[in-house]
Amino acid sequence: MKSPTANAVLAAKNVQRGLAAKIQETSGLFRKKQKVYMDRLQGHAIKNQDLLIASGAISLHGSEGMSAVEEDMAASRSQLSTQVQQQMDAQTQERTRELADIAKNIASLADLFKDLSSLVIEQGTILDSVEYNIERTADAMEGAVKELKIAQGYQRNTGRRQCIFFLILLIFAAIVLLIFKPRN
Repeated sequence: MKSPTANAVLAAKNVQRGLAAKIQETSGLFRKKQKVYMDRLQGHAIKNQDLLIASGAISLHGSEGMSAVEEDMAASRSQLSTQVQQQMDAQTQERTRELADIAKNIASLADLFKDLSSLVIEQGTILDSVEYNIERTADAMEGAVKELKIAQGYQRNTGRRQCIFFLILLIFAAIVLLIFKPRN
């Protein structure tokens, strides 16, 4: 059987593993959504370039038109990467804060398990003491029952002995009367 301290450690580890799994799942979901967002943004840039080519604003053959589109795409990418970086920084800070909260909660949970462990040990000691006292009382009761049976036997025998003693005394008195009876 494991000691209460080992049980508390095991429970804390299980809680920690569960929380880590939730964080990992949430992180994976975030990465998937971020990838979809980035794909969507890149898709808009490609559509804009196709629209400009189709409208004739730029031509596929002119290097000047292509460089403008490439400059626009590079500017939008840098702006996008700055925005994404800011979002990632904010999310990282929030995740760090949440992890700190989780760590505090786990520490609090560990303290609760320590308190529970000490209460269980204390109650177990009290129960052991009560059990020991009950066993001693049961043994004493068995001894008392035996003593009462012996006393009851003595009491029955005492009445018979008194009767026998009284009869012997009467017989002795009758013999003395017969011996000392005046003979007239």
